[in-house]
Amino acid sequence: MGSPPDIAPPRQALRVALRRSAGAGLLLWLLLLAPLVPAIAAATIDPLPLLPRLVLLGPLVVVPLGLALALGDALTPAAELDRARAAIVATLVRAQLPAAALAAVAFHLPTGWLAAGLAAPWLLVAGLISLLGLLRFHARRHELRAWAGVRASLDRSAVDIGLVYLAVGGAWLLAANLGMQPLGFHEPLVTLTASHFHFAGFAAPVITGLTGHALARRGAGPGARRLFRAAAILVIPGPIIVAIGITASPLVEVISACVLAAALAGVALLLVFALAPATRPRLAGALLAIAGLSVLVTMALACLYAWGEYSGLAHIEIPQMIELHGTSNALGFAALGLLGFSLADDA
Repeated sequence: MGSPPDIAPPRQALRVALRRSAGAGLLLWLLLLAPLVPAIAAATIDPLPLLPRLVLLGPLVVVPLGLALALGDALTPAAELDRARAAIVATLVRAQLPAAALAAVAFHLPTGWLAAGLAAPWLLVAGLISLLGLLRFHARRHELRAWAGVRASLDRSAVDIGLVYLAVGGAWLLAANLGMQPLGFHEPLVTLTASHFHFAGFAAPVITGLTGHALARRGAGPGARRLFRAAAILVIPGPIIVAIGITASPLVEVISACVLAAALAGVALLLVFALAPATRPRLAGALLAIAGLSVLVTMALACLYAWGEYSGLAHIEIPQMIELHGTSNALGFAALGLLGFSLADDA
């Protein structure tokens, strides 16, 4: 994604720093996962200890990768907003990995004030990322006043809303470590909600926006562009609508889950058939294809779980959702999808 010549060098340096942070975060995440490897290999894994490690993939790897890609957005805000945005990003580059590492320590402590104190820096980082998303929206306020402008900038809007959603994930991550039960939710639902807003909330809109931008850059046909617009319009509000549906009623939950699933299925088709074959190097294209196939699996499981909540006939329980849906969504879709976009020649 292009940027004005006067800010391109520092922006590129910040993107490189964030990618290095993601690499260091991946090493730390693998160390956290190592104790579970024997149980995973023997297919005797207890999904509940796996859940915090899947959630931590967000702060440690997914968020820095997504933020680095978002910084390539062709956005030219007013000078004062650009200075504010640059200051926020510079702070995030320094604070993101330490805050994520402290959150990893927090999940290895009993819930309480100490664990919450260690998780609190991640909430601050997530809040700054959300503020960055809001500043980007504000900088584009003129083009968003007309439907034509909204439609033309759906790729940037999807990326920006992904940044905004992250504060919700940070708040629920803090609540999980404090032992709170917000809205009457109990564990593992509190940690699952933190996971939802790191992956469905942050990563899914960012990947959707990157998909739309790549389609435009490569001159995709009208059919692909229409599919992207339909998917993006639903993905942008999708994570919050699903969260509301879970608290409102099983009927609203199943409808919202299936609507978001259909939207992400559209993104999956674009990743697999429109982008992956033309992406170079081939490894990047293969990762995008895997991400697309993974999200098809995760969304099918989400619909199945929501239907069970509505009908009262559970076809899949929360432990299986953590093991199957959580792993496929966090690793297959979010991490590999963002890695694929990061490795692409035109990233």
